[in-house]
Amino acid sequence: VRINVQWPQESGRVFDLARLSLGPDRPGLAAARTVAPGLEIRDWLDRFDPKLNGKPLELIPFDLAESVAIAPDGQRFVVGATWSINAFDRQGKLLWRRHAPDVAYAVNISADNRFVVVAYGDGTIRWHRIADGGEVLALLVHSDGQRWVAWTSEGYYAASGADAEEWMGYHLNRGKDHDGDFVSARQLRERFYQPGLISQRL
Repeated sequence: VRINVQWPQESGRVFDLARLSLGPDRPGLAAARTVAPGLEIRDWLDRFDPKLNGKPLELIPFDLAESVAIAPDGQRFVVGATWSINAFDRQGKLLWRRHAPDVAYAVNISADNRFVVVAYGDGTIRWHRIADGGEVLALLVHSDGQRWVAWTSEGYYAASGADAEEWMGYHLNRGKDHDGDFVSARQLRERFYQPGLISQRL
């Protein structure tokens, strides 16, 4: 996945999941597809009323659309918004909706039509299954363009090094009448540090 780690967009980097490496920019990676035969998606940038072929798309009321990507096979598309990510079929029917952890500023769909990749305002890149929107993997790259952590919803993770692991841990809720506990990733490293699993996640 190609990302920018700072604003303005001058610090492009590429994260290679198979090699678990963060390297220099590769501008040749495919950008999100926003135009396709029979799919005219309009009013989707900073608007509450995106449309497909003139027909309004169903978003949460006052959910501001921010990004769009059409699948390579042209059979569905995704709209990223302030509070949600939404998948639609070619007729504009909502297939699924997922709550967003932050604004979905950019979306793309993998070349094999299996995953939706979302760049969120919290700094994470997350892979979701295109079939149902379920989260498969998350990545956080530090603004220094060197350090990173990647993790699954089950808690397994990989990191660029010990200095990146310091950011990560597990919050254990103890109910509304008790303080939660925070356990650092290092304390559970033997069980949850699984770079082999992360590199094969997709």
